[in-house]
Amino acid sequence: MKLFHRLVIDKDYRDQFLGIGIDLLHIGNPDKNWMPFVVLTLAETDDRWLPVSSLIERLDVGHTVETEFARTELHGATCLHFCSKSTTGYPEPSSDGGYLAITYDLSDYCDQCGTGKTQKQPFRMKSEVKWGRRQTTQLNWVEEELFVRPDIWESVFKPMGIDFRPVQSVGGRELDSVVQLKVEEEVDLNIPSTHVAEVCSKCGRVKFQHNFNGYWPSAVSSPVAIAKSVQYFGWGHAAHRALLISHDMFERMDANKLNCQYWACSN
Repeated sequence: MKLFHRLVIDKDYRDQFLGIGIDLLHIGNPDKNWMPFVVLTLAETDDRWLPVSSLIERLDVGHTVETEFARTELHGATCLHFCSKSTTGYPEPSSDGGYLAITYDLSDYCDQCGTGKTQKQPFRMKSEVKWGRRQTTQLNWVEEELFVRPDIWESVFKPMGIDFRPVQSVGGRELDSVVQLKVEEEVDLNIPSTHVAEVCSKCGRVKFQHNFNGYWPSAVSSPVAIAKSVQYFGWGHAAHRALLISHDMFERMDANKLNCQYWACSN
């Protein structure tokens, strides 16, 4: 397992970083030098990380930690969190947020923290999906649902007992190129009491920070194939439940080389 620190740094801090031997103007794509910030990614084993970590404690720097698991760690996990490496547009209608009322039952929805919505109708997309080499995708704003090619559902997910939902065009026509996996099982996670969480001042529900340094929390029980976490994750007005898969489901997805990213949960 390797930990990587992703920093979003304002170029106004150039002098401070020059003091530890890093020139912010020489980081990233030269074609984007017009941008007011740079993105610096450092492995925790990088010799530069120690002085950088000390410096950013005194600065306003965006900081997230990403974990890269070894293949043996992924294959040894009984439960894994995952997402697609691809996104395809937005749920429609997107311009005024109208997709919420069309797609979800909002009777238990909190518009302050984003929790409590339940899908009642198919998602709508702007057009048929142009897959290229991809097999899976997700929609922006919808992190807890996975969309796949129909043949991938047939060969990879159907044999594991996973059903699908149709996906529609903006006008309500069923699309031929894409289906949504129907994920109804829920799994509880053993989230540490020290993990960053926020309590909604309106509905009282708890929402957790999505990033974990290293392994994801263990599952109280491993999903049969694919499930969503009982807990919500997110920030601000956005909330989602984490997608989780069993060891057998991971092996099947990995063998078919699906364009997904995986995080091992503690056993």
